[in-house]
Amino acid sequence: MAQNQDDGPDWFHDLDPLDTLFLGTAWPQEFRDEVEFSNARDAWLDMLRGTVHWSGIERFVRLVVDTSVEHDKPIDDGELMLLVAGRVEAAKLDQRKLPRDLLADHALADARTVFGPPDDLPLPDPPASAAEQVERFWAS
Repeated sequence: MAQNQDDGPDWFHDLDPLDTLFLGTAWPQEFRDEVEFSNARDAWLDMLRGTVHWSGIERFVRLVVDTSVEHDKPIDDGELMLLVAGRVEAAKLDQRKLPRDLLADHALADARTVFGPPDDLPLPDPPASAAEQVERFWAS
């Protein structure tokens, strides 16, 4: 809807089907930018690996790639997304519900890989040998 109504961030136009799948689990959460979004997507996919849900992710990716090849369209093409949506339903890949613990807002609530350290985190004072350590680093 955000792409259609053009009221989402600019990077929404670059989403591929796997991004869109993740976004569906995260909605209505908003991301500050595409970097935060991609970090969250990757962390979420890592959480799914090793669960019973991973085989569905693999089937989804194969379906997208097969559809892309069949129609000679890149995976982030809007028309391909529409074709994939119909095939997801036909393949019954939309039948399994994720448990609450695997939905993005819950699963990633404390993920530093997504949100980084708090903005107000005080940094420690540099050690007295900091300048020497930097010189050694650059020399190596």
